Amino acid sequence: GDVVEGPFANWDATDGGKLSRTVQTFPNQLTTQADIMAVLSGTTFAGIFGLLESIHNKVHSYVGGQMGDIDFSPNDPLFWMHHAFIDCIWEEFRQNSQTTNLATEYPTAFGQHHPQASMQPFS
Repeated sequence: GDVVEGPFANWDATDGGKLSRTVQTFPNQLTTQADIMAVLSGTTFAGIFGLLESIHNKVHSYVGGQMGDIDFSPNDPLFWMHHAFIDCIWEEFRQNSQTTNLATEYPTAFGQHHPQASMQPFS
């Protein structure tokens, strides 16, 4: 339901409503230390891509509401904190695997995930 307590209470969302969450719709979806260590022990982007996406997606599913909708998840301030955390995991992986040619490994054919794709709902 609508967020009515805390620092983001009554937050106006760009979809015309208020910030909403349905926390624990998928109760076993939080990232574990083992998930993170599996990414950090990887040696290629192709080898960790699925797990990194899973870590990323789990939180969107767990929080639910607008965070669970790819078109509206940037409405939730938690989106930005979550993505900063994913970036932190990515950077630690990158630092650990400097011999990997990430510039040519990174997939660019994922529609909304393409580096030049507009971020909804801000486009």
